[in-house]
Amino acid sequence: MPRENTVAKVVPVEGGYRWEFAHGEQETVLLSELTEEIQGHLMLHGLKQKGSDNYAGAKGDSVVAHGLFMKCIDSLRAGEWSGKREAGPKEEPIDLLIEAVVLVTKKDAVAVRTSVLAMDKATRNKLRRVGEIAKAIIDLRGARAKTPTLESFGLG
Repeated sequence: MPRENTVAKVVPVEGGYRWEFAHGEQETVLLSELTEEIQGHLMLHGLKQKGSDNYAGAKGDSVVAHGLFMKCIDSLRAGEWSGKREAGPKEEPIDLLIEAVVLVTKKDAVAVRTSVLAMDKATRNKLRRVGEIAKAIIDLRGARAKTPTLESFGLG
């Protein structure tokens, strides 16, 4: 989809982009017009931008930022641009939160579940942002992403 702002619309074309300026001028730039050195610089710039964009919403929390960054990089390494998750049963975030709290606090799972379920949504969201809990959630998601299941082989 074209990216628009007040001075120009940027439109993807095969092998590059076309800038459509508000005053009527248009310019198309194709990667094939650029040297390999410049293409390399553009790739590195794009990698930096892609990685950085993915943690923009972390609001100064480096643990959350790191988790979002790694999700992006893991997706890129898997050949996925948008980081869409595979089809399959969706884990409820509250279950992941409960598991993380149990891992961090070493408290009884039933007691933790009861306490977490009694919290309102805002309180649960605050709990998710506690450093140790956020890290545990990231670790749990990472472990699950790297662990193949029977479903991932069509055998489930």
